Amino acid sequence: MDDIDILLSMVENPTRRRILESLVREPSYPLRLSKELGVPVVPITAKTGEGLDELLQVAHRQMHLGVTYEPDDLYDDFTHDIHHRMGELLHDYAYAAGLPAHWASIKLLEGDGIVAKALNLPADVQNKLDAIIAEYEASSALGDRETLVADSRYRYIERVVRASVVKGKGSEGPTLTEKIDRIVTGKYTALPLFLCAMLVMFVITFGPFGSWLSNLVAAGIDLWAIVILGLTGQGGDWEEHVLSTAGIINKMKPRHLSAMTFAPAAGTPLGEDVLAGRFQVCTPDQILEECHLLLEHLDVDPLHFTSNHASNYLPLKGGLPEDREKFLSLIDQALEGKIRLRKTLNRGI
Repeated sequence: MDDIDILLSMVENPTRRRILESLVREPSYPLRLSKELGVPVVPITAKTGEGLDELLQVAHRQMHLGVTYEPDDLYDDFTHDIHHRMGELLHDYAYAAGLPAHWASIKLLEGDGIVAKALNLPADVQNKLDAIIAEYEASSALGDRETLVADSRYRYIERVVRASVVKGKGSEGPTLTEKIDRIVTGKYTALPLFLCAMLVMFVITFGPFGSWLSNLVAAGIDLWAIVILGLTGQGGDWEEHVLSTAGIINKMKPRHLSAMTFAPAAGTPLGEDVLAGRFQVCTPDQILEECHLLLEHLDVDPLHFTSNHASNYLPLKGGLPEDREKFLSLIDQALEGKIRLRKTLNRGI
């Protein structure tokens, strides 16, 4: 750092010297994000309008320069290879249909029926693509191409987040959301509020409102429910929580159910309890056990089930009851260490 100090001292203009020093000594997260994404990144403040003029200038300049970004940068090496092999087969057909070949191949890999119809591929080409897709699905115990592509994207997002995101803390005092969090996640208020919420849900579900929801579903109106795994922490009665949750879902009979994983945020009372050791967040294995018990006791037919949110350790997607045994087997394999678990994004502690 002595050489840097000498070089900085040679800059006579104090403003330039201060700017150069900040660039040298402090990590430039916008530059890192720009490098990861391959496009210009301009920091702005929506509240004050700071940076908006520069953003407009950069956007105007980029509009004329254009942006070339290689989609394969989003994916792991194997998905990259599969993607290119598919692209070689359908390139001419995508060009004839007026579609970008890279985009069309990844959409076909995800199983997009609209793109497949637009390409109108000959039977022999379609058979070759099906063989490549089957090879891709056979490469993982997850066995679902859409989930595999999504998981590869999440790993890319994790890399970008690690390289370019830093959590700051404002100096103007707590926001309204933070004030609400202090009450909802407070040491003495969180559990009573949670129990009250469960009581309200129980009354709503098993009362007239629950019957009304069931009638909506019967009438063909989709109902989507979301449950949170890990709310009780390591010391709570998680089995009772999961069984009660399954009972409520079975009564509601939604068409779709998503399971997410609880992640207390830094700066909240519960987050401080985690850091102080007063609240222990569930381990990945405990979350998997909760999901296993939930799947065992869900009795809704049909039910579209997903647990592929960024917070989940093991992405699952499919239908119940037909995929129940497959899901349970995947969870068992993950608990035995045979399947790699996804790292949680930097959204919790």
